[in-house]
Amino acid sequence: MQKNQIYLVAVIEAILFIAFAFQMVTNPSWTNLAILVVLGIGFVQLKDMYDKAKRKEDKNL
Repeated sequence: MQKNQIYLVAVIEAILFIAFAFQMVTNPSWTNLAILVVLGIGFVQLKDMYDKAKRKEDKNL
């Protein structure tokens, strides 16, 4: 995955995370908590994919 695609996915995930965090504050539920956990795991995976793309780009230069 290219870096610009990773940026796009990260922005979308950040918007979703903010929306569900706000929902969690206004109306706490286990479902919102589960979604926040899944989005948090997604951020960790995105960081790993970004690091791999960066290493690949540096290797090609």
